Amino acid sequence: VKKKVAELTGITSIIHDMCTNTCIAYTGPYADLDKCPLCYESRYDEVHLALTGTKKP
Repeated sequence: VKKKVAELTGITSIIHDMCTNTCIAYTGPYADLDKCPLCYESRYDEVHLALTGTKKP
């Protein structure tokens, strides 16, 4: 569906890492942060990080 919409309208989706509470997008000045500066939610899935040691938004 996304591909067809893009073909018909020229509109494509842009995927950005966002705060789970939609406070900010982790781009520009926020690109290197691990927690949201407004609500202090972790940028990454804490359970996944604890189990695997890898960061998963």
